[in-house]
Amino acid sequence: MTQQKTKTEPVIADYDAVKYDYRTYWQGREYEDLADKIALMKLLQKASKKVDLKKDGIYIDIGGSYGREIHTYLPYAKHIILFDYSLETLKKGRKELIEAGITNVTYVAGNVYFLPFCDDKIDAGQMVRVMHHLKFTQKAFEEINRVINSYFILEAANKIHAKYAMKAILHGKMKDLKDASPYKQVPRETAQGSKGADQIFLNFHPTYISNEITKTDFHISAKLSVSNFRMPFLKKLVGTSVLSAVEKNVQEVLAPISFGPSMYYLLEKDEKVVKNVSNIDEIFCCPACRGKLEKTNNMLSCVSCKRHYEITDGVYDFRYTADNF
Repeated sequence: MTQQKTKTEPVIADYDAVKYDYRTYWQGREYEDLADKIALMKLLQKASKKVDLKKDGIYIDIGGSYGREIHTYLPYAKHIILFDYSLETLKKGRKELIEAGITNVTYVAGNVYFLPFCDDKIDAGQMVRVMHHLKFTQKAFEEINRVINSYFILEAANKIHAKYAMKAILHGKMKDLKDASPYKQVPRETAQGSKGADQIFLNFHPTYISNEITKTDFHISAKLSVSNFRMPFLKKLVGTSVLSAVEKNVQEVLAPISFGPSMYYLLEKDEKVVKNVSNIDEIFCCPACRGKLEKTNNMLSCVSCKRHYEITDGVYDFRYTADNF
């Protein structure tokens, strides 16, 4: 009898490995794109009343890819960090944004489980459309908590959205709605971003998110229910502009019942001190050992563990992962 090989789940969603262009995912998803930006704008406006990053602040977009949402948060901080595991996407995005006249951006390729930043050096940030790839959420939250010193906007795929809840009720599976563990979606060979490669796609119960946040120094100060009308027939029948207008008015109303397939959380810390960084290289540390880095030409080298990190086409390449963590 032939023994079947077991597939192992990846630690990192590596779009470069499968040559996936994330832009293609948003083709035909104009409504979802607008819904994200509406939610992001609302939470940025709320957070900016307490913390002003326009003079000296640094804002990071973890999983920022090519900068899909950069025009939404660009007015709220002096300096932006686009952070993603895909080096190729960052290189392309950098070229396009510079051509568009956006020059206050630092591009960093890295691993959210091993962020290459010193403690409390980044003022605020976001992570949108990334959580569904994170198997080790506690490790990711620990790193975000370590480097962010004021507020953070988090998006997570919602396990108990309205469609899922109705199915559970109809099939008498009410206990599924109370089960706070992440839901692993059934693997799809045609799933965007996987192209046959082993990937994980997780949906999260709001209770799970709340429990994980309590382990950090953040507290949840606001929630939004997003992409509430993500149904093909509605998008075709009503249109993006009308759906987006309605979406804008219901995100707060539907948040308490976790209605939409996407939930946004504004996380805040009690201490909100904007750090004044004169040189962007001051914020970096070795992602492997958190040692001090020294810069020579297009290379950053760790004085402790002697690892080297290149700067390729204007992108800092800090991609690192450990076998066990």
